Amino acid sequence: MKYGFILKGSGYKIEKREINSPTFKTTVYAVSTYQDALKCAESLIKETVDIIEFCGGFSEDEITKIISTLNTTVPVGHVTFRTTEQEKLEKRHYSSL
Repeated sequence: MKYGFILKGSGYKIEKREINSPTFKTTVYAVSTYQDALKCAESLIKETVDIIEFCGGFSEDEITKIISTLNTTVPVGHVTFRTTEQEKLEKRHYSSL
């Protein structure tokens, strides 16, 4: 199985890492923009991944646009937090500003 994951964070330059086992290949990209994420997703599709997931740093609108633009048979997921965990995240984030 080939798995792709795309992280989004301010200041990331496109970076690619791979983690492999005898039965599983994971490719992780770090990006800072929607456009970079789209390029990386297209690369993953060319590498014939079985699934692509995007981190919660991408908005629902961005994910919807990515899925529409890719127009692929590869399933695309979006990792998000449960409501209670999102509240914790927001408290931690805003308290550090």
